[in-house]
Amino acid sequence: MFNGWLGNKRSAKLAAAAGVVETGFRCLDAIRREPELRTLTIPTSADEPYVAGATLFGILARPPNAPTDRKFQPAVDALCHQVLMRQFAAEPDLARAPRVVTPAYLMLPTPQLVRLQAEIPKRLQERMAAAHAAMPFFQEAERLAAGGQPAKRRRKSIDQQAARVIAAELERSEWLQASGHTIDRSCPADESNFESRLIRPSLPVLHIAAAVAIVMDLCDKELRAMPAKVQDGFPRDMKGPQVSLEIFLEQPELVALVVVKSRPTSALTQSWCNQGGRWSAF
Repeated sequence: MFNGWLGNKRSAKLAAAAGVVETGFRCLDAIRREPELRTLTIPTSADEPYVAGATLFGILARPPNAPTDRKFQPAVDALCHQVLMRQFAAEPDLARAPRVVTPAYLMLPTPQLVRLQAEIPKRLQERMAAAHAAMPFFQEAERLAAGGQPAKRRRKSIDQQAARVIAAELERSEWLQASGHTIDRSCPADESNFESRLIRPSLPVLHIAAAVAIVMDLCDKELRAMPAKVQDGFPRDMKGPQVSLEIFLEQPELVALVVVKSRPTSALTQSWCNQGGRWSAF
């Protein structure tokens, strides 16, 4: 399914023609009022393929409280604006060529755009850090859902998982500093209040962030199997070349895969929210 994700325009068009994909979410306040599963629709568009990824990241950065809550929309608009500006800068002729563009993407006030451009990367880093800390919980939930047996070893606490994530980030940062490489994917290297500061605000979309991490890992593995000439244009860390989150703005079929992979673990997120964020779902 991932074969050729770097440049398979045909697969992108097929994904764009598929209509819409749905992603489930739960918000603690909404759960207390209404117990049913909430969903949001992620649009796909052949004319604006970046909209699916922008919507995914907007929802991650600003989790809505209800299906009618559109507080994530300014983040979506800012991300689409960013994609368009980069396209125009890379190919100036595009800025003068007729094309389909949603006007709102080009109408954000400059102060708001600047604030969002600073906020969105920070929030996405927090979501990915929380997802990596919670990953063993999701893996066990998926195994149990498939009829597997509970792990015989005692599961680590969320504090232990947070410490593991922070240690890995510190090691990665030191490697990058020593080697002179840079990469735009990172998590905060600060363990103070990790659960309250990162995990709890991420709960409504934690299963989605975990699915993003899984898909990125699959893409990383495929990238590292490609010829060195292909890998040269990608950022690196100690594990080798890595894709960035921007790939989801370029490849809407990856967004659809995130939705598919988030579904088996959405019930675990709902359970945590129902318990007020306590990690006792198993």
